[in-house]
Formats: sequence, C-alpha cells, structure tokens
Amino acid sequence: MAFEEIENAFIWTCEGCGKIAAFPSSDFYRRKDELKERGWLFSLEEETGREDSGRTWHHYCQRCRHKRQSTNILDRPLRTVK
Repeated sequence: MAFEEIENAFIWTCEGCGKIAAFPSSDFYRRKDELKERGWLFSLEEETGREDSGRTWHHYCQRCRHKRQSTNILDRPLRTVK
C-alpha cells in the first residue's frame, strides 16, 4: 500500500525504493502538497476490463520519480486506452 492513514498519522511509501514519509494526521491536503514540493510524484492509474475495476494511486519519492521519468519509453509497461 502506497498510502496509509492510521490513528495519528498519514504515511506515504515510495513504490520505487520503500522510502517512508510520515506526518501527523492533520490537514491531508497540506501534507500532500508538501510532498509534491519535495518532488514526490502522485500518479493515478485507471484499471479497466475487470468487474471490480477502480483507481489505484502510485507514489514515488523525488529520486524514484526521476528514475521513472528517465526510463526509456519502450521499457515502460503498455496501458490500454479507452
């Protein structure tokens, strides 16, 4: 899980390296904006073709964001377009 809300904290985990960013559980959007200012990437992936289709958020720290964006486009997984 890339994001978790527990009793007293919001916790984001980078899906690339496992880096953890934890904040007190107050003002979710301010905390999210702070991570974006630090260079984190929040990416929404639409899942299609399944009955239980939904949306999945992916989170990457600044280092992994750079690695992900530097990857050759031919090495990236293909996505289905509606």
